Amino acid sequence: MPIRDEVEDIGTWQIELRKAKDDPMELDQIILHVSLASAASPEHLVRVVEERFLQISELRPNAIRLHTEQGMRKLHGVGTALKEERIVDNRPASKPAPTRPVIKIHKTTTPTSPGRTRLKHRRRNLHSTKQ
Repeated sequence: MPIRDEVEDIGTWQIELRKAKDDPMELDQIILHVSLASAASPEHLVRVVEERFLQISELRPNAIRLHTEQGMRKLHGVGTALKEERIVDNRPASKPAPTRPVIKIHKTTTPTSPGRTRLKHRRRNLHSTKQ
């Protein structure tokens, strides 16, 4: 992410995707976690990071949360994960869509052309022969 290279006051960063209120039907949220690299003003850093994130991604994060280096190491999973987790998807899994009933079609081969198949549907006679 080029934002870290362009904003000198950022130490480390992480992007978290989550749902509002942890409800699968709510909107997605983008939360940007950052740590300060120097003694810069936190208010200034938040403003600069938000503007630069918007320029790069055309998205505005829902929140920018400041952390200490130790807090960021914990968020990245240092010591527990194989790689640092820079982008984390914490959205709850949604339920799969209901499936429709399957209509069974019987395939039979015709004796005149062994390589071709024809579909055989079972039909019910809806019209009565009695009048």
